[in-house]
Amino acid sequence: VTFGAAPPGGATATGAAQRQSGVAAVTIVIAGVGYTAAPSITFTGGGGSGAAATAGLLDRVTEVAIGNPGSGYTAAPTVTFTGGGGSGAAATAAVSGGSLTSVTVTSGGSGYTSVPTATLSGGSGSGGSVYVRRGPGSVGSVTITNPGSGYTSAPVVTIIGTIGATGGSAVGSAVLQSGVAAVTITNRGSGYLSAPAVTFGAAPSGGATAAGTAALQSPDAVASVTITNAGRGYRSPPAITFTGGGGTGAAATAVLVRSGNSQYENLFWARHSLYGKQLLVQIVDE
Repeated sequence: VTFGAAPPGGATATGAAQRQSGVAAVTIVIAGVGYTAAPSITFTGGGGSGAAATAGLLDRVTEVAIGNPGSGYTAAPTVTFTGGGGSGAAATAAVSGGSLTSVTVTSGGSGYTSVPTATLSGGSGSGGSVYVRRGPGSVGSVTITNPGSGYTSAPVVTIIGTIGATGGSAVGSAVLQSGVAAVTITNRGSGYLSAPAVTFGAAPSGGATAAGTAALQSPDAVASVTITNAGRGYRSPPAITFTGGGGTGAAATAVLVRSGNSQYENLFWARHSLYGKQLLVQIVDE
């Protein structure tokens, strides 16, 4: 951040940018059951504003439970799904000691509007039974339509909708997206004739990959990395690689803007005292 020069006798302001965090995702903690329509989602707290999301009802098989382990199985029986209005669900069963021990969903399928029936066949045993654990009208996904900005901690997610008499409400938790706040050089390397290119590991789907430029110190080592794009959506610090420049050995680690860490949340606030007043600049990256 560069400020215009102050008049003679004054002092020129200096500053740095602050990257604000938005909501990257909502993790379903309890899917609920019995929703007759997609529930609404609200975000409260966390110090920010503007986050919005939509819920999608479950339309796939997520879990198959064992009703009766049965006996006499010499091989894993085949699991077959019928009904429910959808298609494509698949699962595999495992047996031990002649009884069912587990059932793993290998494909959730799609388009299910009600719970499909799961049946077993083959395997030379008998008495085994399985069932789909999740009922219809469960919240299966949440799509962020606006990440908002300014959140310093994960906001509370409230899911509100109409459920039947035997239904149960869904619960979710928010995950903040993070950008790269700084880069710490862990090995300056040697032999560089020019500044190497800096590459950051890709952000998860829906995020943006960070970018930066390296600067050399005399005579031939990497001195620092300047962040030119903080990126967004990182859940953990991305890997950093240096390429080109004729040298070897440079290494660095990324520091994210993380919620709940005041050291980095406030890292990019800059204030300059001028005639007893503060000049404060904030750049918001949504």
